[in-house]
Amino acid sequence: MSRALLRAVALFTAAAAALVLAQGCVASTEAPSEDDLGEVDQTVTSTPPMTRGQILGLAASVPGYSYWWGHGAWDTASKKFPGKCSGSCGKCSHSATKGGPEYGADCSGFVAQAWQVPTKGNVSTDRHPYGTGDFRWKKIHWKPIKRSELKPGDALVYNSGGKGHIVLFESWTKAGKAIVYECAGCKTGCVHRARSIGKKYIAIRRNGLEKEDDAGTDAGTAEDSGSTPTQDGSVPLPKPKPPVSNLPCTELYQSMGWKSKQCEKDGNNACGGKGIKTPDCDVCCGSTCVMDSQCGSGQMCAYDGFKKCCQAKGKSGQKCFDTSQCPAGQVCMPENGEGSPFVCASPACLDD
Repeated sequence: MSRALLRAVALFTAAAAALVLAQGCVASTEAPSEDDLGEVDQTVTSTPPMTRGQILGLAASVPGYSYWWGHGAWDTASKKFPGKCSGSCGKCSHSATKGGPEYGADCSGFVAQAWQVPTKGNVSTDRHPYGTGDFRWKKIHWKPIKRSELKPGDALVYNSGGKGHIVLFESWTKAGKAIVYECAGCKTGCVHRARSIGKKYIAIRRNGLEKEDDAGTDAGTAEDSGSTPTQDGSVPLPKPKPPVSNLPCTELYQSMGWKSKQCEKDGNNACGGKGIKTPDCDVCCGSTCVMDSQCGSGQMCAYDGFKKCCQAKGKSGQKCFDTSQCPAGQVCMPENGEGSPFVCASPACLDD
């Protein structure tokens, strides 16, 4: 082989390696053969156990952070250093907020951290183990499921034609849109919003979910649900069951960032209907929530800029898709809870 040809091969190999390392929400991976998928499955190490409540707790702390292509890191307790993305990815640039560490995430870096795969770790430590090609075509710490089987904490991913994206699913709206957490691009950043999901997206589920938690969290269904549509064609959502966690109440309280804690023995009536069942408590009460059903009458579970908490329904303000569109001091949140339009409003947690 000539020296010029060897040099060309080396340059091509280096470029291909760089693309694979950088793949996040835009780079693609060719669909592997069935043989390749089988080899991947056989070499997978066990997936660390986790609950849906833990996944959603981590996800709820990412809105407000910047899009950082090829990375995944944020502070779950503060939005003081959100970082800044400039340009259009994959030719975008990223910088840290002055005086702080560099934080931000792209779509696949965010989901890998929220799912805590391949291993558990502090999400403030930057890591980006998988791209959308991995989530779409491989079965490493996850598996494909039907859309009708989606539950809070599952994901929706596509990777085709040189592009890809992944979102973390929370629930369906009555109009059939998905409420998701996602890091959507340089301009949008990391957000919590309702959006349409195209046919190219497939549903995937993390392995190693705690069995009780998996059975005790219901997102409703947008298709194949067997529910009778309303006059406008939407499908009514069943009331979610109280979430279940295998973590002790104190550990759950710490991981969710709650400001208060009490252990009730009053079943689903404790905490005004809000709380999570744990091994040592019938209901572990705290000052944050995961879904509307955990809040009192006339209340909804909404993002306050740092965490999700119970807030009064009936918010008013300009329509929005993410908080970057809102005036200072306001947050993009549902007007009247799950399934309602998003508006800019001042957050007011009722149980802090």
